[in-house]
Amino acid sequence: MRNLEVVVVGAGIGGLQTALALAAEGHNVTVLESAKSFEEVGAGIRVPPNSSRFACRWGVDYSKVKKEVSLGNRFIDWKGKILLDCDFTNVESRYGAPYYFIHRADLVKLLVGTVQENERTTIRTGCRVASYDYDAPSVTLSTGEVIKRI
Repeated sequence: MRNLEVVVVGAGIGGLQTALALAAEGHNVTVLESAKSFEEVGAGIRVPPNSSRFACRWGVDYSKVKKEVSLGNRFIDWKGKILLDCDFTNVESRYGAPYYFIHRADLVKLLVGTVQENERTTIRTGCRVASYDYDAPSVTLSTGEVIKRI
């Protein structure tokens, strides 16, 4: 397979993990983010085992971040009646990775660090994409700079 030069627009959780996945397959990736810096925004999010398992394969080290492992979920109705209990105590042995609760800002910081440590990935901040040319392929930034990749 030919190694590609890829541009990912947006350095959110999805964009950063996309960059890591592509880099793990041997591609070189430039991530463009419109924000000039990464702010601590958001709330707690869930990282299910299907996501954490792949992220670990891509070099994400969850031991570097504050997190909790979910032991289960309980769903109740407005009267307090239990509708469903989901036991997660065996999730890691069953699915190959834990079910994490992580603050969004902590997860983004972890992913940014992992991308920055990867020799195949680069993050450029302050890069607002104005247009795409799918035929070239390229993106044009609001500054007029054209970034072309194959």
